[in-house]
Amino acid sequence: MNTRSAMASARVHTLNERLERDIKNTVNRLLTTPMHSVRTSTRIAQFILIRHETLFYEGILYTTQVRNIGAGVKELYLKEKK
Repeated sequence: MNTRSAMASARVHTLNERLERDIKNTVNRLLTTPMHSVRTSTRIAQFILIRHETLFYEGILYTTQVRNIGAGVKELYLKEKK
């Protein structure tokens, strides 16, 4: 493995770690204030909608919903599932 491919691999690893951290932080923000929305990038919103379709918090089941704000920005919010 040469130096160039090792550096590329390190960059990809760093980007993946940052993405995972951003997804975790966004889900935590949604759960701490379930009545408020959170604005994120389209990429993070896609991952959250796929991985966290429903969220369970304090005995209430929520579904994750999204609104398009525009230009790569999405607004995530929770809706109580009945």
